[in-house]
Amino acid sequence: MIVADSSLPMQPVPDVLADAIASKELLQEQLRRQQAELEELRALRQMYEAQQEELRQWKERSLCAQQSVLSCA
Repeated sequence: MIVADSSLPMQPVPDVLADAIASKELLQEQLRRQQAELEELRALRQMYEAQQEELRQWKERSLCAQQSVLSCA
């Protein structure tokens, strides 16, 4: 014989399932948003790294140009 413990809250199974499904859907939506944000951050990082490399190349070219002008003078 199973005796209910009066200290535990009792909810009907459909309510528990509905709550679990709602929680799961909420977590899935949150995960989708976080994944989209992560993809956006990765794209921004990649763009930043490309710009950083371009800036490095421009600085290098500028330095070479300055050195060649000085060597001609």
